[in-house]
Amino acid sequence: MHDKSKFLFDENIELTIISHFIDAGYDIVSVANVLHGANDKMVLEHAVREERIVVTFDKDFADLVFHAELPHAGIVLLRTDGLSSKHTAVLLEEAIKSLSAIPQKAFIVVSKDKVRVRE
Repeated sequence: MHDKSKFLFDENIELTIISHFIDAGYDIVSVANVLHGANDKMVLEHAVREERIVVTFDKDFADLVFHAELPHAGIVLLRTDGLSSKHTAVLLEEAIKSLSAIPQKAFIVVSKDKVRVRE
């Protein structure tokens, strides 16, 4: 990922997190605003069309990418159970900044303790 990465935040991402990234100047689109009620496959298709990295708490995206082998522009799966939205936003932003050399189309898991990347 790099500074010019574009993101599609899934419906399960809290407004606090979305606002954090909008305020920080990231190119963010929320599924709640453009695809309200869409299934995960439709979210992936939209993200590919717009070259956006999906940010989600939904583990089903792993099945779509690794088992169904659907195309994607990148996935960030948040595994931050128990953390506040503000803390999750900070962890996510730190992960994005630290992964500036990682190419798109990676599957990235951001947890409380680490960031894992699968290309």
